[in-house]
Amino acid sequence: MAPFFTIITSTYNAASTLPRLLDSLTLQTCKDFNWIVQDGASTDDTMRIVERYRDRLPEILADSGKDSGIYDAWNTALNHWRDKLGEWVLFMGADDMLADNHVLNQAKNLLQDCSEKIIFGAGELILFDPDLGFVEHSPQQYSAINFERRFFGMPFQHPALFNKKSIFKQSNFDISFKIAGDYDFILRTWKSPEQVYPLNITVTKMAIGGISSSSQTKKKCQSEKCRAIKKNLPFDWKHGLRYVVILVDVYFFNIKMELKNKFYLSEGGKALWGKLQKFRRYIIK
Repeated sequence: MAPFFTIITSTYNAASTLPRLLDSLTLQTCKDFNWIVQDGASTDDTMRIVERYRDRLPEILADSGKDSGIYDAWNTALNHWRDKLGEWVLFMGADDMLADNHVLNQAKNLLQDCSEKIIFGAGELILFDPDLGFVEHSPQQYSAINFERRFFGMPFQHPALFNKKSIFKQSNFDISFKIAGDYDFILRTWKSPEQVYPLNITVTKMAIGGISSSSQTKKKCQSEKCRAIKKNLPFDWKHGLRYVVILVDVYFFNIKMELKNKFYLSEGGKALWGKLQKFRRYIIK
């Protein structure tokens, strides 16, 4: 019998951070889950660490082999272990951890009786710096406005998002994306506001950093976001101006941030920037 939850992690030479995630899993009061690790042929102790935890977790499903990136690894895990998937799937990084010992128990109580039309259980996350001990709560209260503005940025915090198993029967991740594949997946699968259940609990502690947050990949991230938007948002004249604003926002993100910094050098510039942003919000309503 499949468990209620499946947690999927893609790893590559993650020996230094993986115990943090695994320790948080072993401490869960809810044991109705399995953990799938799809490793990218690590050359360090990653897989040996996985083996050390086999007796401490309800079930570990592990595989290792070359992949073309995180989304390829996730797809491989979803396809290879399809019959073992729990009702709800959570994707976590090798340097993430569950927020406390009762996360899965709380999430199960909330999700087990939710409507059949629900495909996402949206939680919140905490950002932390494992070296400095810095912690920052990053709340994201879900509302219908997230759906209306989904083309202006990630509407959910993906490491804290439970995905209904059934959605993977129709769609997996597009491996042509290297950074924004989770964003593209949400745009493709989320069709109405009623498909999301707001959990209003903190699910994940996410280490500051990650592939899409380093300065070297900011430009590529914005480019991929733009491609995801164009792929999933057909142009129509009724929303033409909104469409243009979206593309300008993404294409010229770096320039926009530089301009903002210059405007903020003076109080007058800061006020003018605020007016421009107010006008922008009026356009995209």
